[in-house]
Amino acid sequence: MFFKSSEKSETKRIGSAETGYVDVPYDFVVFNNDIKLSDGTIQYSDEKGENIITLQYFDSSVADAKAYASNMYIQFANDALVKKDSIKCAMEVIDNCEAYQVYCYYPNDDTYVVTWTFNSKYDKNVHYVAVEFKTKNIKLFELVEKTYHMKG
Repeated sequence: MFFKSSEKSETKRIGSAETGYVDVPYDFVVFNNDIKLSDGTIQYSDEKGENIITLQYFDSSVADAKAYASNMYIQFANDALVKKDSIKCAMEVIDNCEAYQVYCYYPNDDTYVVTWTFNSKYDKNVHYVAVEFKTKNIKLFELVEKTYHMKG
């Protein structure tokens, strides 16, 4: 494991007022390999680029959180590399906001992708938080779920 989640000094805080903030392992670096991302997107990963955290926001006048989450589900369903019976949806709470959670598993890479899409009580944007992690690094998912907040 690349960090000890119980030790605050093992993590650092990333994010912005627009995307929200989350703790990441101290050795994570800026990840610039995704070319389809919008301005204002924040991504960090481990040095290998295998475990990735993404923070993003969208204009809610274009679509609501449910529509963005539905789009994620469709993307996973159409991805030939995703194990089809691993695609799941749930309503979860992140930073005291109800969120649409969509997740799946990529067996060839032994990678899970978990996304949360929600409307924040602090602004009028739709917020998107995602974590991609190898099975052995499930603590990264737990770290994101526990430490994400809209206010620093």
